[in-house]
This record gives sequence, C-alpha cells and structure tokens, in this order.
Amino acid sequence: AREDGGIVFVRTFASAPGHLMKATVDNEYDALLEYVASCSYNQGGTDILTAVERACRDISESKAELKKAEVLAITDCEDNALSTEMVKSVLQGAELSILDVSGEENTMSDVLKSISTKYFKVDETATINDLIKVV
Repeated sequence: AREDGGIVFVRTFASAPGHLMKATVDNEYDALLEYVASCSYNQGGTDILTAVERACRDISESKAELKKAEVLAITDCEDNALSTEMVKSVLQGAELSILDVSGEENTMSDVLKSISTKYFKVDETATINDLIKVV
C-alpha cells in the first residue's frame, strides 16, 4: 500500500484485538513494519475468523480512507475451527492476503490458500528483514 502512497493500518490480534495503528508517512510505515515483524505469531489461541471479522468491521465503519482496504492476516495457521465459508461470509468484498508463518504445510494452510487473494509463506528461520520484504 505504501508503494502507491496509501495509508497503512495495523491491528494486532492474539486472543483479543489490539488498538488500530496507522502509518501515513514513510518513517511511520517503517516503524510499523518493524513492529509487525517483531511480533510473535506462535502463541496459540489463534482465532483467524474473529480477526478477519474485526478487520472488515474496521473497514465498514471507517471513513473513505479505509474503503479500498486489503486485509493482511499474519498467522501460525493453528486455527482448527476455520472454514472457507465462514471467512467468505465476513470478508464483505475485501481482499484477504495471508502471511503464513507456520513453518509447515497443514490443513489450515490449504484452507487459507483457497480463500485468500494473495498467499505468502515464510518458515521459522525467517528474519525480521525477511518478513518486512514480504509485507
């Protein structure tokens, strides 16, 4: 989004949603990317559907600046309760991109590939700089 001058919003999500962060200029964007890359994504308690629902609610309740938003979910793919139909029902037309940090292929990886517009995968040896390049 920053390549085309867009605004970047981030909301972390573990067992509950964090606050919505925003980057509008390059130094804010760089700091936000650094923050995202430094988060731990293997803490258990993954609830991808609730995170996607919250992101879609952020988009629908926003001013015009979020209306063309793309949702990027960074996940360890350990959500066993997720189905293709569930996610499609909450996306409301938003594009969903997945960054899979699980380090291995699993059933959830297949589900997420089938519903995402873009799917990226990094393994457990990925560095912060590797994650930033993907994001």
